[in-house]
Amino acid sequence: MELNEAVHRIFRQHWWIIVLAVAVCTSAAALLHQGDKPTYTASARLVLDTQDPDSSTGSTVIGDTVKAIATSPVEVAAALARAHVVGQNATDVAKSVSVSPLGTSGVIQLSVTDTKRSYARALANVLAERVIETRSAVNGRRIKQISADLDGRISDLNTRIAAADAAIDRYNRQLAVGPTGAAAGRLRAQIDSQTRLRDFDAEQRGVLVSERLGLLSTDALRPQASIISRAALPGHADASRKVPDIMLGLLLGLVLGIGAAALIETFKPTLHGADMLAREFGTAYLGTIPRNAGDAQAELGAEPITLVLRLAAERAGVMSVSLLAAVPDPGLSAAAAKLEAAVNGAAQPPPDPTERVATGAAQPYLPVGRDTYRPAEASPSALRVRTFGIDHPASRNGVPSGVVLVAPRSLRRSRVLEVKHLLSVLPVPVLGLITYGSGSRWMTEPS
Repeated sequence: MELNEAVHRIFRQHWWIIVLAVAVCTSAAALLHQGDKPTYTASARLVLDTQDPDSSTGSTVIGDTVKAIATSPVEVAAALARAHVVGQNATDVAKSVSVSPLGTSGVIQLSVTDTKRSYARALANVLAERVIETRSAVNGRRIKQISADLDGRISDLNTRIAAADAAIDRYNRQLAVGPTGAAAGRLRAQIDSQTRLRDFDAEQRGVLVSERLGLLSTDALRPQASIISRAALPGHADASRKVPDIMLGLLLGLVLGIGAAALIETFKPTLHGADMLAREFGTAYLGTIPRNAGDAQAELGAEPITLVLRLAAERAGVMSVSLLAAVPDPGLSAAAAKLEAAVNGAAQPPPDPTERVATGAAQPYLPVGRDTYRPAEASPSALRVRTFGIDHPASRNGVPSGVVLVAPRSLRRSRVLEVKHLLSVLPVPVLGLITYGSGSRWMTEPS
């Protein structure tokens, strides 16, 4: 289908569905923020005891480390206690903590949001301190454990070296007494063995001492974690999410409403437009009339609709036109009388055709003066216009008749099929289609 047709079928036919969906979604978004209190965000900046990252991935890793510590319920509870903040739940407060790296640097921004600006500032500063303390405690504990292990191993080696020195000294004193033969050889062998063991232990002690010194040097050269800038008291409240959420609700409502309208049109399509209806019915489009065509103040458009209707009647060779309504009871009786008067040039509609037949005058009436009519016996070109009815007298008196279909500008396809079935069994020709709008002229007159 064409774009204009799709727009009309979806938006104009089902505008109330779209409006309802938009109203529901925007109202729901507004209700979500009912009773919201203004919030304040305080931010502190800190660095950890890590090397400067070389890429954004490294910054993200450092930021994730800070976030893991800062959002821990245990750390938040300790921060609440240190900041003397009461009446707050650690789990809820953890949800209001945000951490983000600044670019690709190692500087991390830690922010806390709270309904009280003083609480936000205090918690941001205390949490930054807790992050540094926790991180330093983890690294310090690890270094202390390694250092303690090295000290223990060095102490054991010192004990073994001292024992070897004592044994060597004892064997030397025994050898100085002057033993001879096998006893002297045995003492010398023992002295050599203890000397080798002492040298090996001394070498191991030197390696461990070097490792301990390297550990201390590395720890001394490690970057120190610190707070770069402490959080200040927020000067203004945070921007509310109410307006963005309402806009999102509006967009969601539009999507849901348009989707529902499109779904309805998929299963129950509507045909819109005079040209499309005329093509569907297989007839000509004659013009458009206002819905209130039977009212005295309604204007039918004297020239266009009457000219086209007369031309269609002349082409079909009929002298009587029946208006067939495509929808139940659109109120065409008064409109038919007024249209007949306009087609035949009368200022006011003539008497009802039923009354004329009842009085023996089956011919149409023509005006002879203001509000005065006479039978058109000498005017065979006069055209009668009436509503369609199988029992109407004009359908049995031998006057050539035709049918003009009158329909709104939009019809369900099911109704179109019903009308097409009816038109296919009519014994008279179908002259064309007249549509009616809502208070608009039947046909736009030339400017």
